[in-house]
Amino acid sequence: MSNSKAYVNSFDAEKFLICLLLVLVTCAAYLRVANYGLVNLDDHFYVTNNPHVRSGLSIENILWAFTTFTESNWHPLTWISLQLDCSLDPSGTRALHITNLLFHIANALLLFHLLETMTGKRGRSAFVAALFAVHPLHVESVAWVSERKDVLSTFFWLLTMLAYVGWTRKPSARRYLLVIGSYVLGLLAKPMLVSLPIILVMIDFWPLGRIRPTATDRETLRRIAIEKIPLCVIALASCIVTYIAQSRGGAVGRFDYYPLGIRVANAVVSYVGYLVKMVFPVRLAAFYPHPENTIPAWQVAGSAIFLVIVSLLALRCSCKQAYLTVGWFWYIVSLVPVIGIVQVGLQGMADRYTYVPLIGIFIVIAWGVPELVSALTKRNTSKLMTAVASAVVCILAILTYKQVGYWRDDFALFGHAVRVTERNALAYTHLGLAYERAGKVSKAMELYRTAIRKNPRYSPAHTCLGNLLMKRGKLDEALACFTIAVNLSPGIPEAHYNLGLALLRNRKWQEAAEAFRRAIALKVDYADAYNDLALALAELNDLSGALKNSLKAVKLDPQNVRFLRTLGSLYLQAGNFKGALAQYKKIVDLRPSDALSRFELGRILLSLGDSEGAAREFAKVLRTRPSLAEAHVNLALALYDLGRYSEAWKHVREAQRKGVKAHPGFVAALRQKMPEP
Repeated sequence: MSNSKAYVNSFDAEKFLICLLLVLVTCAAYLRVANYGLVNLDDHFYVTNNPHVRSGLSIENILWAFTTFTESNWHPLTWISLQLDCSLDPSGTRALHITNLLFHIANALLLFHLLETMTGKRGRSAFVAALFAVHPLHVESVAWVSERKDVLSTFFWLLTMLAYVGWTRKPSARRYLLVIGSYVLGLLAKPMLVSLPIILVMIDFWPLGRIRPTATDRETLRRIAIEKIPLCVIALASCIVTYIAQSRGGAVGRFDYYPLGIRVANAVVSYVGYLVKMVFPVRLAAFYPHPENTIPAWQVAGSAIFLVIVSLLALRCSCKQAYLTVGWFWYIVSLVPVIGIVQVGLQGMADRYTYVPLIGIFIVIAWGVPELVSALTKRNTSKLMTAVASAVVCILAILTYKQVGYWRDDFALFGHAVRVTERNALAYTHLGLAYERAGKVSKAMELYRTAIRKNPRYSPAHTCLGNLLMKRGKLDEALACFTIAVNLSPGIPEAHYNLGLALLRNRKWQEAAEAFRRAIALKVDYADAYNDLALALAELNDLSGALKNSLKAVKLDPQNVRFLRTLGSLYLQAGNFKGALAQYKKIVDLRPSDALSRFELGRILLSLGDSEGAAREFAKVLRTRPSLAEAHVNLALALYDLGRYSEAWKHVREAQRKGVKAHPGFVAALRQKMPEP
C-alpha cells in the first residue's frame, strides 16, 4: 500500500500532460504521412530498388549494412532500421513512415526531458520541444523516408546528452560507457554527430555550470578537455570513413565545379538564410539549387557582418545570459558539417540540415524573449508568454500540416519545388520522371529539356532525356545525351551504366562492356551493371566472363527476374541444363503468370528427359496463353514421350491451325505410333 502511495505521489501530472500535448500536436501535424508512398528522391535507392532493404532483416543484410558505401554514406544503423520496417511491412510503406514519425515524437519528448533536467525550467523546455516538434523546416526530416538517418541519429544525439548529464552528476565508468555507446550508435545512423563533443563542452558552461568564465581553474578545464578525448577520437574516425564513402560515391563536389570561394560565400549566406526560413517558414522546397557564383557580393558581406556582430554579442552575454552564448554557438557549430564548405551533393541549402541546429535558436527564443519582455514591462508576464507561445505553436503546426501535404507524391513535391525555386533542374527532371511513369511522354520530354535549359551542367537531366529517346528508338540522340552526362559526372556510376545501355542497343558490345566496367568500379554492388556486362560479354563470345558477372548480379539481388533470366539463358548457351532449370524454376515461383518463362522451363525439362514435368508446364502455359502455338508443339513432343499419342495429335493439329507446323520427322514418328485420327 505504501509503495502504491509513493508511486501516486511521484506521478507528475503536469509533465505527463505536457508530453501528451506534444504527442497530440505532432500527430495532428504529421499523421497523414502514414498513408503516403515513397518519392523519387533517393527513396528508390534507399528502399524501392534496394534488395538488401526490401528483403528485410537478415544476417546477410546486416553484414551488407556494415560494409556498403551505397548512397555515398556509411550509416549501417539506418540501413538496419529500414530493413526492420520492411520485415514488418514487406509490401507497403506505412511502417517506414510511422517509424520516422515515432522517432520524431520521441526526439521531441527527449528534448523536453533533457532541457528540463538540465535547467529546471519546465515551461521554457516545453516550448523548445514544441517548436522542434512542429516547425515546418523539420517536415523534410520526418516525411522523407530516406531521411531516417536524421530522426534516428538525433534520437541517439539526445540520448548521449542525457547520459552525459547523468554522468556529470554521478560519475562512474558504467555511466561514461553509456555516453560512449549512445554516441557511437548515433554516428552509425548519421555522421552529423561529429560536432556533439563541442556541444557537450557548451552545456558544461550552460546550463550545467561546470565551466565558469571567471572562476574555473586550469585543472578543471584540463579535466573537462580530457574527458572529451574519446568522443573526439570516435568523431575523427567517423569523419574519415564518411569522407571516403562520399568521395567514392562521387557525392563530394569537385573544387573545379564549386571553388572554395563559392562554397564559403554560400555557407555564410546559408547561415542567415536558415534563420530567415525559421522566422518565415514559407516557400520551402525539397531541393534548393546551389547558387554557384550568382550570390551578390553585398549579400555575402551583409551576412558575414551579421554573423560576426551576433557572435560577438553572444560572447559578451556569456556571464549574465549564458543561454544566448550556448544557443547561438549550438546553431553555428552543429551546422558546420553540412553548411557546404565540404560540398556534398548539388544543393545550396536543405531544410533537413536544420533538424538539430535550430534547437540552439529555439533555446535563445524560449529563454530570451520572456526575460526581455519582463525587463521591458517590469511585471510578471508568464500568462501572456504562455498564450503567445501557444499561438505560435498552433500557427507552425498548421504550416507544417500544409508542408506535409507536398510529400504525398512526386507531382505535388516537385511541382511545388518548381513553383517556389528558380533554376531548379532537379525538380524539373524529377517532375518529368513522374509524368513519364504516368505515360505522359511528351510532357516528360518537355520537362527534361527545360531542366537542361535551366542548368546545362545537370547530368541527370541529360540521362533522363537519353533514356526517353532510347525508348523511342532514337539511339544516336540517346547516345549523345549519355555521353554528355558521363562527361559532366564521370564519378556517377549511373551515368556510365546508361551509356553502356545505349551502346548495347547500338550493338557496340566492346564499348558497352567498358562502360559497365566503369560503372562497377564506381559502385561495386551495382547489380544491373553486372547483369548487362554479362549480356555484352556473351555477345563477345566470352561465356565464362558472362557467367561470372551474371552470378554476381543474382547474388546481389536473388529475386530479380531479369537477372535470373539472364543467368538461365547463359547456362543454356553453356549446355548446363540443370543450372538453367534452377533459374527458371525460381522465375516461375516468383512470377507464376509469366507464361514465356514457364514455356522455357518446359523446354528445359523436356531436354532433361522429364517429359511428365514438361507436359505439366506446357499445359499451364496454354491455360494462360492458348494462342502460343509453340507450346502446343512442345506439349505434343512431351505427350509422345509419355505414350499419349491421341493427345499429341490434338496439339499438333492445334499448332497447325495457328500457323506453326511440327517438325516432319516428329510427325512421321507419331504417325508410325498412331495413324492420324
